[in-house]
Amino acid sequence: MQQLGGGMAVLLSAPHASRNSDVHYEYRACSNFYYLTGVKEENTAAIFFPNSEKPYHLFVLPKDAEKEMWEGKRFGVDGAKAQFQPDACHGIEEFDAVFKQLLKQADTLHYALGMHPENDE
Repeated sequence: MQQLGGGMAVLLSAPHASRNSDVHYEYRACSNFYYLTGVKEENTAAIFFPNSEKPYHLFVLPKDAEKEMWEGKRFGVDGAKAQFQPDACHGIEEFDAVFKQLLKQADTLHYALGMHPENDE
């Protein structure tokens, strides 16, 4: 965190890889994301910004009993907050708003371009 200085780092979990039209491979989180957060869920994100009031923001999918029956259990916002202890935990749908708000305060943005092309824009 100290090496970020006045910068902000954004990390995204890996997408779920499809084996064929309706079957997925077993999910494997992006190594960097997993190492820094401990989270093994798809469609999650983390923002690290040491110069802000809350340096570690975690964004996760909400609980959904029907989808969990097919895709496996999710932590949801409350479960992720208890398990991973971020300074702030949000639903993934809040990512854009929180990102834009924090970006205004950051000197530098650290993000791995090309790793998740669908999210680069």
